[in-house]
Amino acid sequence: MKDERAVSPLIAEILMVALMIILAAVIAAFVFGIIPPVEKAPNAQLVATVNSTNLELKYIGGDPVDLSDCIVRVKEGAEVTNRL
Repeated sequence: MKDERAVSPLIAEILMVALMIILAAVIAAFVFGIIPPVEKAPNAQLVATVNSTNLELKYIGGDPVDLSDCIVRVKEGAEVTNRL
């Protein structure tokens, strides 16, 4: 029976070593560029003004906005229209 008591600490030590190896592999993947960094989502502040025929979006701050990447979706009833 005395020999069985040493099994639990041995298993715990093996699990700790395995955990450290996995953690080191994940950190190395980020450091060496295997896993690309997560890009931050752009954040811009806009003010919308609507009258009977126009929708005006005014940029008031935040990250720069590239208008070539912008899409305005207008929903009227069930129909959705994409506009630049």
